[in-house]
Amino acid sequence: MISDIFQLRPLRPTDILDILIIWVVLYNLFRFIRGSRALQMAFGLLALFMTQIIAQRFNLVVVSETIGSLFSIIPIAIIVLFQDEVRRVLASIGTSPWAKANMTESTYLDRIFQAVHHFSQNRTGALIVFEGHDGLKNYMDSGTQLDALPSFELLLDIFEPKSRLHDGAVIVSGSRLASAGCVLPLSANQALPRTFGTRHRAAIGITEETDCLALIVSEETGRISFAQDGEIHRLTENTLSQIYQVYKGLMSSEDEQRSEILASLSRIKLPKSWESVPKPVEEDELEENTKNTEQTGRRGGGRRKKNKNPKEITPVSAKTSTQRK
Repeated sequence: MISDIFQLRPLRPTDILDILIIWVVLYNLFRFIRGSRALQMAFGLLALFMTQIIAQRFNLVVVSETIGSLFSIIPIAIIVLFQDEVRRVLASIGTSPWAKANMTESTYLDRIFQAVHHFSQNRTGALIVFEGHDGLKNYMDSGTQLDALPSFELLLDIFEPKSRLHDGAVIVSGSRLASAGCVLPLSANQALPRTFGTRHRAAIGITEETDCLALIVSEETGRISFAQDGEIHRLTENTLSQIYQVYKGLMSSEDEQRSEILASLSRIKLPKSWESVPKPVEEDELEENTKNTEQTGRRGGGRRKKNKNPKEITPVSAKTSTQRK
């Protein structure tokens, strides 16, 4: 078909420019609909188009005319079924590339990690998923669409325990909060500890299916965890700051650069697994003091009540020195 066009007249520089423009438009359109229902519909339209070509080639008049009549109403169907996607495409066309660069280089990621620290200190449960190379559009559709700039106050409102979005996940796409209250698939891994709650299992489940990254804040302990490739790790201040630097480059990059940036996470020295992480010293001392208290209570003819405040428990070193005296 292209060769027939070229036979009509000699190839001119404007023809090459024409082809390049169409290629750029189709390429950006594919990038935009990747990971969404629109991509599935695009493959369906391509299948219909190929079917019509085959029908015309073998003179299947009825099939060819039927598919041709469908193509006449498909543009209207696309506008009706994909109103949000069409609106976003038109809005992105009118967005200045310089304004977009300034947005990605701002402090949006600082606000996200500031909120994560706040959740950890106040033991507020949270699950934040960062979209990688694989699209998460289907999971975004399960929640409440936001398409908002990340802010500390907005995240506090979303994960407020009384909020209806509290139990779902927030999905970050590029430099924006795409959706909140999203339902994620739970991991079917039977080897996971029984202490894992829904947030941890959902974080593992979504990272098993896609190349996204998930930050989890435990509501019971306030610990910050990190899930990638179906594995979960407890985070220290050092590893959290390294992940912060990786995400900072991720949010200011184009889609084709994201896979390389995500690969740099493998160079961060994380614990091998959740079970292999040593417990903090305070927990070890607390457990040892609890055992000693129970043993002393049995020897004295009764069992002492456990102290609900860990700070009031006698430290191990002080108790040992008293026994020596």
